[in-house]
Amino acid sequence: MLTGVEILLERMKTNPEEFIEGGFSKWSRVIDAGWAVMTEDEREALQAGMNEAKRDHFNGEVMKVLAQGHDDGVTIDMGSVLTPEMMRRQTTQILSDEFDKAYARQDKKTMQTASKLKGMMRK
Repeated sequence: MLTGVEILLERMKTNPEEFIEGGFSKWSRVIDAGWAVMTEDEREALQAGMNEAKRDHFNGEVMKVLAQGHDDGVTIDMGSVLTPEMMRRQTTQILSDEFDKAYARQDKKTMQTASKLKGMMRK
């Protein structure tokens, strides 16, 4: 594997924000320039790494919104340390609460969405 690809894959783990800005990320010109000389396996590894960085960023953005609370008073208890397990439990609780509220008003679309998201949190 190209050393540059290995370096970028490690960088994605520590600085995912550098890879999430669509085609205009900090590294897009470097990646574009090297794409032609990469093997298919290197390209796939790089693409998988960028997708994971984007997924991690998305999860972080969801948690930021949840931490800010909603108009209905739903908030997350941040505590002194927020571990991934704590985030998972608190998010699952919020989704359960939202499902219950949607059920009470018979909002099937919200019930389905909350149920799907809750199922995803268990994985």
